[in-house]
Parts: sequence; structure tokens; C-alpha cells
Amino acid sequence: MKWIIEINDTPENKDYPITGYQECSNGVKRGPYLFTVADILKGLVPMTQHAPIHSEQTADYFKDEKRIPTLPFGTVGYSSDAFGKERVTMVIDKEFWSIRYRNNEKSYLIGFPKLVIQYILVPVGNTKHRRVVKTRLFAVKDDHKRITDETILYSFPFPNVKKTSGGEVCWGMNSDLTIQSLTELDQILHLFLNAPFNEDYGCRLANGVMHFGKYLETAQDVPFDDENLLPIPYGAKDFTFGLLYGQEYVNEQCL
Repeated sequence: MKWIIEINDTPENKDYPITGYQECSNGVKRGPYLFTVADILKGLVPMTQHAPIHSEQTADYFKDEKRIPTLPFGTVGYSSDAFGKERVTMVIDKEFWSIRYRNNEKSYLIGFPKLVIQYILVPVGNTKHRRVVKTRLFAVKDDHKRITDETILYSFPFPNVKKTSGGEVCWGMNSDLTIQSLTELDQILHLFLNAPFNEDYGCRLANGVMHFGKYLETAQDVPFDDENLLPIPYGAKDFTFGLLYGQEYVNEQCL
């Protein structure tokens, strides 16, 4: 048996504009039957595509559940691809950090802006280890709002980080960064801060100071002024958090 569907451009019944007939294998036709557009569409969609019915009794049942790894504190983004490459993005609160400058053994306690740091990792052979192959570092204004795709990213204001939309960290001698668990990523920022700062890539501050050594003369024990943050050069648009990731989500319904 098969169905024969007729759609008239001037249907007699506008509420049921589609006419259908059943044609049996012996050529006998049954009908006509009247259908709405919704009736036809519903019949064309397989039952497996219909939305599941959720209830309290099925709350603990997950079909084809897939989890993500345990993530470090402060994570605001995670993604991975079919080859095991991972992208983890964290937020670091506005804070004072003790740093060193060049070969000077003196420590400087200076204010840092709120930071967004992203790590890109690849698997190491057949082990559970991962290698950090790129680190990106940006600043955001401390406006006490949660991070969204529309959050504007600013240049990291101090040296050792590129001031483009790439925001790559210059690791110098610390370039071989291997971890076993993603939860270890919260320690990597400390490696960056413990390495001496120099003048690589310079400062990028709204007050015009370009030499980090000069900035340190008045920065000790002073909170970072967010008014000194400068937007990342990105044409006519703002460079936002959403641009750090692809556009496809694991589950679009959970946005």
C-alpha cells in the first residue's frame, strides 16, 4: 500500500488543504482523506526525532550520556575535537601578584586586572598526559558581571604577551608544559608570573606608558586601574569572548 498526496493551490477547505488517498497493491484506492500541513509533517518525522517526555521518574536516566573531564576551578569554557585536542578557558579574579623584573632579584607587588586565560592542549602519544601547545591571555573589566559570549576582551596590559587578537603568551624557557589532569592548569599561571618580566611586546596602557620598568616605579601596592585597559585591535568590531571558540555546541538546547 502507498499514500498519494494531492495539494491544490486553491483548496476547498483551507483548514485541511491536503487530500490523501490510500492505493492498495491491487490498484484499489481508498479515500479521500483530508489533512492539515502539520499532519503531513508529523507523519514524515521519525518517532525517534520527537522530543522525549521527561518526568521525575526518568530524571536519572540519560540516553548516550557523555561527560567532559574534571575541570580546574574558574573554568568558563571547554571544547575538544575528534583528534583529542582540547581548549580550556579560565577566569582569574583581579588580584595583586608578586613579580620580578629582568635580572633584578627585587620583588614587585603590583595589581593585575581580571584575566581570561585560554590553554590549547594536545594528547601525548597513548598516555593520559597532555601538552599545552598555546596559551592565550587577555584582560576583562572587573564589572562584577558573569562572562558571556558578548564580554569584551582587552589586551593584557603588561609584557610577555602579544597584543593582537591571538594574545599568545611568550613562555621563553618554560615552553615544555605537560600535565596529566586538566585540574593542574590552575598552576600554570603561576609559572608565567614567577618567570621574570622583561620588555617583550611592551606595555599597552591607556595612560601611554610603554616601558614596563617605568610603570613599576609607581605601580607597587596599587590596584590596577581598569581605565588603563585598551581594546584589542579587531577592525570595527569588539573582540569578544565568543570569538575564542567555534560555533557548534555539544547540546544547543543547553545554551
